[in-house]
Amino acid sequence: MPARSRRSWKVALPLLLDAVKRRGLKPAEPLDTYRLCSLAGPDEAEAELKGLGFDVRRIPGSQAPQFDVSDDLVRIIHHLRKRVFGRPGAERADRYSKGFNAYYAGQAQETAEAEIGHYLVKKFAVDNPKLDILTCDVIKVEFFGEFHDLGGLEAAFPELLYPNDKQLPQAAGRELNKSAVLQGLRVPSARHRIKGLAQANIVGLRVASLTPIKVSGAVHFEVIRTGKTLTARKR
Repeated sequence: MPARSRRSWKVALPLLLDAVKRRGLKPAEPLDTYRLCSLAGPDEAEAELKGLGFDVRRIPGSQAPQFDVSDDLVRIIHHLRKRVFGRPGAERADRYSKGFNAYYAGQAQETAEAEIGHYLVKKFAVDNPKLDILTCDVIKVEFFGEFHDLGGLEAAFPELLYPNDKQLPQAAGRELNKSAVLQGLRVPSARHRIKGLAQANIVGLRVASLTPIKVSGAVHFEVIRTGKTLTARKR
């Protein structure tokens, strides 16, 4: 029996957008998100933020003196403002965002770990760095805003999880991002499943919808080679 051919993303796109819009926008609610990354030191972070015109030690618009912002929060603010939303959007090409910036995080730390583990293996395979252990900061950021929920749609649209072909989710993200009121997306993770079910990632489209909470600690990874197979393992 001949293999079933994949449908074109251009055919799938209007069907997916119709399915998403029929669900409607989900009302704003606080959602905890987790991301693994390498944060700058507090001094570097504060200096770069000041260079961008932000005084993160002062309440915006307030005449009050300095208010207490911890070094960890300064580092997260720097990560959001400089490294995520401060980069040229045209250079970005992630699963749901091509040509514009977006913040990707897991709704659970385990999902964030699965995502970063995949990209560590991918980077190791390409660059083959002499890297024994990589340490990632775990940051917790609250997302608050209206969002579209794509969870569960991967059953009808498996293209959302294709490992190497991101044309459909990128096109959907581009179209949905045209809404002025939309703050983000809740989407199925292509890297983390529990009992066969894809776990949730949050895609934050507006920096104003993201509130730094804390640096939750650090996770240490090592890339293990078994024959021709590479895996990222927590230590």
